[in-house]
Amino acid sequence: MIDLLEKTGERKSLKGAADQYANNILRERKAYVLAKISKGAADEEVIDNIVIDGACIRTPEEDIKWEEEQKELEA
Repeated sequence: MIDLLEKTGERKSLKGAADQYANNILRERKAYVLAKISKGAADEEVIDNIVIDGACIRTPEEDIKWEEEQKELEA
């Protein structure tokens, strides 16, 4: 399941809110983290934050430059 989390860890349950407007569900001026929630070995919830590196909005040239910058940062 995919859900939103506040930085405090509070979940915004979007599963039952498909027919509502975002301004009725989300708070003003809050930052949210997109997360994948799955079941662990002991049937507990495992929360993995989804990181979007911006590849969907970069041109191929910008992508090459970004990859080079990331390699420099890792070194």
